[in-house]
Order: sequence, then structure tokens, then C-alpha cells
Amino acid sequence: MSAMRVSAVFIGLVVDIGATVAAGMVWGIAQGFYLARQGLEPEAIAASIQGEGALLAGFAIGLAGTFLGGHVAARMGRHAPLAQGLGVGIASIALGALYLAVGSGDEVPTWYHVAGFVTVVPAALLGAATVTRPRVERPVTA
Repeated sequence: MSAMRVSAVFIGLVVDIGATVAAGMVWGIAQGFYLARQGLEPEAIAASIQGEGALLAGFAIGLAGTFLGGHVAARMGRHAPLAQGLGVGIASIALGALYLAVGSGDEVPTWYHVAGFVTVVPAALLGAATVTRPRVERPVTA
């Protein structure tokens, strides 16, 4: 694990959280406007935004943010891009566990938390795996 750069992992985690929050806000606002244009009352809009479809959309947005965070961390790390992605995934799990420990997140079903904990590290690793390092050509000696 010595190849893991704390600064790269930290920036990747900030990108993960920032992208997730920003995309979630854009999705929520767009969904609210769409439902309002359909003529729904504010109570029905609120219920729809808090429904199971919204949970799945939020889940996908969160995984996309983690993917992006893993990618950014791997780009910033000088070596071992997968180690940087793993760091982002572990840090994301730690923050999620802290979030649950302080009593937040009780309003969503248990399957949502379990699925998040199971998929966050693979998402970060997949994002890191998209980073390719240039091949260093070694001279062939005869």
C-alpha cells in the first residue's frame, strides 16, 4: 500500500462527493421541474422525488461520482492507479459508515446501504482502471 498517495485519494474523494452532490442536485431540480410541468401538486412531486425510482437514480449518480473520483485519484497518483482507486473506495466506505453511525440515512431502506457498500470499491477501481500509463520502451540488447 505504499504506492497510495494520500493527496491523490483525498482529491479523488472530494471529486466523488462534489460530483455526486452536484449531479444529484441537478437531477432533483430537473425532476421537480418535469413533474411540475406535468401538473402534479407539490406534495406529489415531493413523494415522487423520495420514491424508489429516485433512490435508484441517486444510487447510479453516487456510483458515477465514485467512478469519477477513482479516475481522478488514479490520474493524480504517480504510480499504481488501482491503489489510488482502492483508496477512494475505502475512504468512501468509511464516510458512509460514519454517516450511518451518527444516525443519518435512516430514511432509506437497508438494501440501499448494503448495495452501496458492496459496489463502491468496484466503482472506484473501475474508474482507476480507465487510466493508462504510457509504456516505457526498453532498449533491446543483443
